[in-house]
Amino acid sequence: MVVADYASSGATSCGDHFDFTNSTLIGDGLENTQRIIEENFNDNSMVGNGFEFGSDAYAFKIVSDLEYRNYDDWLIPSSGAMKAIFDNLHSQGIGGFDETVYH
Repeated sequence: MVVADYASSGATSCGDHFDFTNSTLIGDGLENTQRIIEENFNDNSMVGNGFEFGSDAYAFKIVSDLEYRNYDDWLIPSSGAMKAIFDNLHSQGIGGFDETVYH
C-alpha cells in the first residue's frame, strides 16, 4: 500500500452525498470511495452529466481519477486505515505529511 499526501489538489468538498456511516475497517477504503462516487452520481442524475454541481470536482472523484507517481488506483482510506496510517507513520515523523494544509 502506498500513502501520499496529495494536498496540491487544494480545498474541495467531499461531495454532496457523503455518508459518515461508511465502513471503518482497514481495507474498505476502495469500496467506500466507489460507493460515495456512485451515490453522488445517482443523487445528481438530474444534472446534465450526473456530477456534483455539474462537475466531478470533489475529493472522492478527484482521488479516484488520480494518476500520480505511476499509480492510478488511489482511494480515500477508511477511518480505521487513517488511524493506522497516523499511528504507524505520521506519529513517527514518516511520510512528510503537512498538517498545516488542514488548518
